[in-house]
Amino acid sequence: MALKPTAISYKDTEDDRKLREWIHSHSNFSGFVKDTLRKVMNEENVYNFKEDKRKVNSDDSNDLIDF
Repeated sequence: MALKPTAISYKDTEDDRKLREWIHSHSNFSGFVKDTLRKVMNEENVYNFKEDKRKVNSDDSNDLIDF
């Protein structure tokens, strides 16, 4: 199954114009965008893992009272 490309739309703002120019300044901007998004995704996954680990390691003594 082939993956379909994802389009990026921009608003007519100065920030979006700068962002578009920055992305397109890289010779392989498709790979650049994927690499950038992949890095953010991995950082988010690490953050979520740390949050989940804190929940597991938290000391909830009230859990036994509910039993």
